[in-house]
Amino acid sequence: MRTGEGWSRLPVRYPPYQTCHRRYQRWQKEGVLRQLVERLYGEYGLALHLSLINRSRHRDRAADERGTQAADVQAR
Repeated sequence: MRTGEGWSRLPVRYPPYQTCHRRYQRWQKEGVLRQLVERLYGEYGLALHLSLINRSRHRDRAADERGTQAADVQAR
């Protein structure tokens, strides 16, 4: 789910990274990923999924804060 690699670095055998990212977002929103990890790993899968979601939200908030800080510095 999260390896540190960017979407644009997907192997060429996959569709364009924008397509893959949209599918990932849609599957996340629709609960498909949650169901997948839950079926693969049982109750531990649900805990894993929630952990990844929280980590993603934390990363997004941190990126937003960095963007705000950069805008403040440029405004000076």
